[in-house]
Amino acid sequence: MKAKNCLIFGGSGQIGRNLIRKLTKNNYRVTVVTRNIHQKSYIIKTQANAGYIDIVEANIYDEKKIRELFENATICINLIGILYEKKNGNSFNNIHSIFPLLLAKLSKKYNLSHFIHLSALGVNLAKDSKYAQSKLNGEVNIQKNFPLSTILRPSVVYSIDDGKNYSIIIDADGDIGANVLPGKNNEVNWLLIDKDFIIGKIINFRIITIPQGMVYVDGGKFMRNSISNSNKEESSHAVELGSFMMDETEVTQREYRQVMGKYASDYAGCMECPVENVSWFDAMDYAQKIGKRLPTEAEWEYAARGGARNKSPLKFSGSNKIDEVAWFLSNTESKQPVGRKKPNALGLYDMSGNVWEWCADWYHDEYFQVANKINPIGPDYGTEKVVRGGSWFSNDVFCDISRRYKLKPDYRDTNFGFRCVKDI
Repeated sequence: MKAKNCLIFGGSGQIGRNLIRKLTKNNYRVTVVTRNIHQKSYIIKTQANAGYIDIVEANIYDEKKIRELFENATICINLIGILYEKKNGNSFNNIHSIFPLLLAKLSKKYNLSHFIHLSALGVNLAKDSKYAQSKLNGEVNIQKNFPLSTILRPSVVYSIDDGKNYSIIIDADGDIGANVLPGKNNEVNWLLIDKDFIIGKIINFRIITIPQGMVYVDGGKFMRNSISNSNKEESSHAVELGSFMMDETEVTQREYRQVMGKYASDYAGCMECPVENVSWFDAMDYAQKIGKRLPTEAEWEYAARGGARNKSPLKFSGSNKIDEVAWFLSNTESKQPVGRKKPNALGLYDMSGNVWEWCADWYHDEYFQVANKINPIGPDYGTEKVVRGGSWFSNDVFCDISRRYKLKPDYRDTNFGFRCVKDI
């Protein structure tokens, strides 16, 4: 029986690098094929321990050389693709159609267990695109010659290797196994399912980029049981939300000044403290300028509870012990720099305490009784807006996740700020 030898074409890119790390951690021996070993070898060598990786220089048009590489392989993965055609023969047809055909034929000839090919999302729909048509032709060629192949269709891929962003995989269909998880994945790990690969499937992935300073909140259901201004606890009811992204921290004085060109805070000496003395209108203006929005009250409460990662009900955001997660009346005399306390399960800081946070919704004391159960957005009109979370000037009662409060949208004070969300 052959050892687990994986032959990778296009291994120096961000997917390839992450994949090499993943494979070698799972005791695969990897052979990476590159057209320029002097330029790429250092990048590739650093991805795995010696003894687990070989680097071979070969031109994809050198069929004899490519054929030799298959003699000891058990798995072939093709990550090669181009966005633009070049005069050196690197046409869409050569790269996306003819070369995958060769790999599929060789995979069959040498009886490989798996052939995995990276295509692109939407190629079956973009009929007028030369790029998409070449990708689709490549898929057809592969399926005709190696039916037990796995074809992955991602969108444009970003990762933590890009420096400022990382990517997550959402909206995946096909037999993907339990390996594809929402959340903060710093590795491209969807090519592996435990000890085996996906076989005989076309899998479509939509991959999104999480901006720096934001957290992915996976949608789901939760039970709302918030306490109104009148100290009356609303009857619990289920709410279902879609996925969204939320700021890790409250918007700081520094961030507000950079966008709005002015200070809003009563005391501007702490640039990493949350901005305060901002009205609901101020918060809305800021959010719109940077392409974000204020969270709905339901989104805020769901995120504060830890979203889908919440394993048990908590009184405060991230803990039942308020000192662990919140700046409030008993442990501070003023607002504090963001992100100094323990985050909740989603990685969100200061959802309890520091400053109250404006929500998008109009306030209504009995709104829960008539609200939509899916993505509720609050009443159509009102006189006051919702604020949640409590502040440095609040006692523990008002820092409770369940506590609802209301204010006129033009109200400003030293303990009211906000954070933003962004649609996916």
